[in-house]
Amino acid sequence: MEFTDFGTRLYDVASSNMQRGDFCRMLFDNITDLSTADGDPLDLEADTYRKYLRGASPITKLAKSINAYIETTVFIAYIEHHPEGVIGNIAKAFKDVFPDIDVNDSKQVAECIAELFEAIILDASKEPTPLSEDSGLDSFEKQSDTADNNETRFSNQLIDVSNSKIYYDPQSEMLYIGKSKMRVPKSIIPDEPEEHEMVYVNELLAAYSNTSSEKLTIATLKGKFKRDYLDQRINYFSALDVERFARETVNVGDEQVGLWKSDTFSYINSVLWGNFDDDFQRLMAVMARAVDAKTTSVIEKFENLINPAARKGVCHLLVTDGQMKWVDDDE
Repeated sequence: MEFTDFGTRLYDVASSNMQRGDFCRMLFDNITDLSTADGDPLDLEADTYRKYLRGASPITKLAKSINAYIETTVFIAYIEHHPEGVIGNIAKAFKDVFPDIDVNDSKQVAECIAELFEAIILDASKEPTPLSEDSGLDSFEKQSDTADNNETRFSNQLIDVSNSKIYYDPQSEMLYIGKSKMRVPKSIIPDEPEEHEMVYVNELLAAYSNTSSEKLTIATLKGKFKRDYLDQRINYFSALDVERFARETVNVGDEQVGLWKSDTFSYINSVLWGNFDDDFQRLMAVMARAVDAKTTSVIEKFENLINPAARKGVCHLLVTDGQMKWVDDDE
């Protein structure tokens, strides 16, 4: 059983109206004891957990990082904490897996579900590990050919993409690397900005407010500012998708993301520091410049994944990192 099937069954009967990302994180919290772990491997974005739950991303990388810390007794206690009616519904949801399960035996139900979750994590952790740096793309492609329908389902790192044709199909969300392919799902943009967005959102509001000479909030945005705000969120999430994908799959991904950002900043900073009548004009000019940015990062190889929205969205990643601002506080 895949985690998406396991998690969805539990969500349908035991979520108590929790957000999908929060519920998914809670499941992993309750199957692990991280008291001896170096750092928190579960410290991931809510969107990452949403993707795990709906099957848009495999849990391979996470499973590898937590498999040594699995503690089924914690998960058993979590299941047993539910009301009897909910435990009965959990048992019914997994009746095809455990046909002899007693829906009235809370202990048995909890133990069966905990053992199943443990097995899912351990199986996921045994999926192909990252290839060594000198193994080459040919090895990667041979390994990929063994996957169902030639689709690579993994979170390990790619090695050498320099000599392969790389193409992204935005309709199917599939990335083709030579003869192999993998799914690169897009983020679902939430209706309201999440905590990780607030730095760049507040900087946008500052630019809008300075230009209009009135204190603007998300709720009071109108006209061109409202349209731009919505567009900029699309740009941000487009760039964020690229950043997350590169960090998780590209060899030395952190380095390549850093190069992508720094090269973009070098390309746009002369416009950013120029003289403008207002900060909104500055914002528009920088975005127009960013669309044409070409960097030395391997990320540039991913044709169609690096679209105009992603190129503009890098500006918001730079703002979030504290590398640039739309409003100069000293002026």
